[in-house]
Amino acid sequence: MSADWVAPFRAALETSLGGSAVMLSSALGDVNPRHVHRQLNTCGADGFAEADELGTELAQAVSAEVIAAETLDAAIEVLRCERLDAPVGGTLLSQLHGSDTASVELIEWSLAGVRLVSVPGEAFHAFGRAVEASRQGPVLLAGLAPVWLGYLPVPYTDGYEESMSYGEPFVAALLRALT
Repeated sequence: MSADWVAPFRAALETSLGGSAVMLSSALGDVNPRHVHRQLNTCGADGFAEADELGTELAQAVSAEVIAAETLDAAIEVLRCERLDAPVGGTLLSQLHGSDTASVELIEWSLAGVRLVSVPGEAFHAFGRAVEASRQGPVLLAGLAPVWLGYLPVPYTDGYEESMSYGEPFVAALLRALT
């Protein structure tokens, strides 16, 4: 088991800035690191060292941005907390689920005017951009929250990520509910 690049990222960021780091994954279902792509990698190198290097590099970049950022007011408000029951399609993941529908909690907060929207899976970039465009002002996506319900591919084609989704009907229903 490994925390991949996230553990070195958080450790380096906490060392640099103090406090506790919380990572929001955003829309990452179709995003891969620039120097490693496991499907094309012979895995001859030390994967733990690669993950450590990536996490440390990212922490340095994020630390510089945090130092330059403005502090938000402490006003936190829950804007949405509801349950969605969406139909699932005929994918491998939905077959393992064993039901015609999947239930998910949709949560959205306002953090001093910044929208924080939970996205219960690994959303593709286009999925995330559609959610962001449906709201006024700055938006942060909390991917994989509050649970992981597979990939959320947009556009929906016929690849690995689609087989590891709850199917096109689920992805479409979730996107409609979030936009």
